[in-house]
Amino acid sequence: MSPRIKSLLALLTTNGYTATFQPSDEPQLVDHQITVVKNGFEVYVQVDWKTEKAIGVGRQTSDESIESIHFESEADLLDTVKRMITDAAKARLEELRAELEKECISYGEIFELQGLVEYIDKDDVQLLEAAGVPEFPEDAAK
Repeated sequence: MSPRIKSLLALLTTNGYTATFQPSDEPQLVDHQITVVKNGFEVYVQVDWKTEKAIGVGRQTSDESIESIHFESEADLLDTVKRMITDAAKARLEELRAELEKECISYGEIFELQGLVEYIDKDDVQLLEAAGVPEFPEDAAK
């Protein structure tokens, strides 16, 4: 593995992501990709094999389509990865909200919701309460 690929992996892992490098599933489009995972959400960083530069970030959406963002500079790679994972988490939170409102949320989904607390808006009482987050910080100390 080249030093450039190692530095991309290091950049991602030091920022809290799990990152693995492998040949792409779609070699006609791009030869290699880095799979980036956080909180169960995956995005794919496409790597140009000739220049070994990251050229885009993509993720599979809930309707099985591919959302992809291409860019010229690696400088915004981390921001793009973070935004795509946040978007996926927010979409999942809305699915969990719907289950909560229908009063048919499972224990597994509540556990999942607890793992997504960092993506819940601080004013979203409905999801925060369901995730078991105390309303007042002093309640957490008791």
